Amino acid sequence: MLGLVSCETRGAGPVRGGYTRGVLTPTQTTAPLSGWLSPASGLLSLEEGQGLRFVGPAGETWGEVTGDLARHVRARLEGQPSSAPALFGAIAASVPGLEAALEEPALRLSAANALRRQGWGLLFVELTARCNERCLHCYVEAGPQRSEALSWETIQAVLRDAAALGFQIVQLTGGEALLSAHLVKAAALARELGIPVVEVYTNGVLLDERRYASLRALDVSFAFSLYAADPARHDAITQLPGSHARTLAAIRRAQAGGSQLRVGVIAITPEDEAHVLAAAELLEGLGVHVGIDVARSVGRGEHAGRLVPARASAPSMSPHDETPPDEEAPGVHGQSRAGKAAVLADGSVAPCIFSRALTLGTVGPQGGLRSALERPRLRLTRSAEDLSLRLREGASELACQECRVTAALLEAPQRLPEATPR
Repeated sequence: MLGLVSCETRGAGPVRGGYTRGVLTPTQTTAPLSGWLSPASGLLSLEEGQGLRFVGPAGETWGEVTGDLARHVRARLEGQPSSAPALFGAIAASVPGLEAALEEPALRLSAANALRRQGWGLLFVELTARCNERCLHCYVEAGPQRSEALSWETIQAVLRDAAALGFQIVQLTGGEALLSAHLVKAAALARELGIPVVEVYTNGVLLDERRYASLRALDVSFAFSLYAADPARHDAITQLPGSHARTLAAIRRAQAGGSQLRVGVIAITPEDEAHVLAAAELLEGLGVHVGIDVARSVGRGEHAGRLVPARASAPSMSPHDETPPDEEAPGVHGQSRAGKAAVLADGSVAPCIFSRALTLGTVGPQGGLRSALERPRLRLTRSAEDLSLRLREGASELACQECRVTAALLEAPQRLPEATPR
């Protein structure tokens, strides 16, 4: 007997059960979700009794299948040969994206697979939370008063674990990375360990000729942020007078030195659209790779999720999209199949630099990154309804699809109440 798929529900429908301000209510089952993740598309194929429910990366239900259809889909997800029932072709054609998603190599749902995906792509390493700027939207809440920082021994352990795990990109960031006494040593060690791409994320204020020369010798990439073409608006956001001129000077220095670089232009408030577009035009006039994004509702971030409608062809640029341009590291470009992780300045490990409340583990001089990623403290959520709601709400904090899916799938066991039978 053929099962049926409901195709008309491919939009955000009503949510049953509870997920309010990050607190789960006892409407979930006792077992974690079971099913598969198609990493590039973000499709989740969830086991529901004898059937499967398809949930898209924005939390929308694509449909449900049962019977022979469900058995065929399970076989495909497991990479096994299976003859499609007659109805399958019609169903796949009626649900845009379903057939392509089921063609992907799928991952069995687990906390470790949700993190790693098809291999480790990008690792953020926050060397310090200290910063010479006090940006209005800073997700780290960085500033001159912050003291958290990774020790050199911990940085070494993190980079050795990162190389052993196969990370393709390491971004050295902060706070302000140039305030760390260990930045150049860290970049040199990452190069020595064979990590393909090493990038320094900096506001550029301190990137004088001497500091630039020491990093240029290591062939690192650079990423900067600029908030406006107007110096007064940029400096109002960074709360550091003169920062606009010094950031632009650093961008020009890196460009003149032949370094690979990118600049992100970020809209902080809804009124910043004109500033953003003018900044993008300024940078493009210099021949610089530009991406546009909005502030995210993490840390001091406000007004999150507002799109900048003009310039639709411009790529977004946020710490989620930290792939240097023209870099052909395998499994990283178009990163939806690659796993990400972040080591924060206090030593905690998170799924990404914006998912700061999700602690996978901690690092120290003896290591800990491998353990945090392969045996994370988080577990799969217990509720498909909570998962859908998390996916829908995640866009305000997380810029990329893969990080939204990962964050929605994971939860801390200690936050869960006792399950109540339905």
